[in-house]
Order: sequence, then C-alpha cells, then structure tokens
Amino acid sequence: MSGVSRLAVSAEPEADLRALGLSPYPWSAGAGARFSPHSHSATKHLYVVGGSIEFDGLILSRGEGILIPAGTVHSAVVGAGGVTCVEAFGDQ
Repeated sequence: MSGVSRLAVSAEPEADLRALGLSPYPWSAGAGARFSPHSHSATKHLYVVGGSIEFDGLILSRGEGILIPAGTVHSAVVGAGGVTCVEAFGDQ
C-alpha cells in the first residue's frame, strides 16, 4: 500500500479526528470478516478502538491508526476477536 502511514497512537481517537475538522463514525465487524481490495475517493483516517484488523500485512490493535490516501487500493481481514473502529474521510 504505497503512501499508507500509521497515525500516532491515540487514547481518544474520535476526539483527535474531530480536532482535524473531520466527522468520525464508528463501525464494527465480526471475527474473520474480509474486505476485498477497494479504494476510496477521499483519504481514510481509521483508528481501532477494540479488537484488531490487518490491512495488507499491517496489523492494528486498540489505539492504533492508519492513514490511507485517496485512491489507494487496500484490503483487510478482521482479527479473531472482531474489531470496532472509528474512521473519517477527508484530506486533513
């Protein structure tokens, strides 16, 4: 995933995303859920608030985040305990 970067670890990811002027929202998925390769038209900011998820070999757990630039093709697999995330889209 070219251009993908880790975000600073956060204890309050929703507040951090709002401080950037973004509108975060939560989502969750069950253990082993798979997200096929896809891209988004805007930059994706995502933090894990519970469980774990792997984005193309990059494993994220509670408090860890990722920045995926617009147009970047990525896929993901949810860890054994499921995952809850908060994400927002925007170029901040």
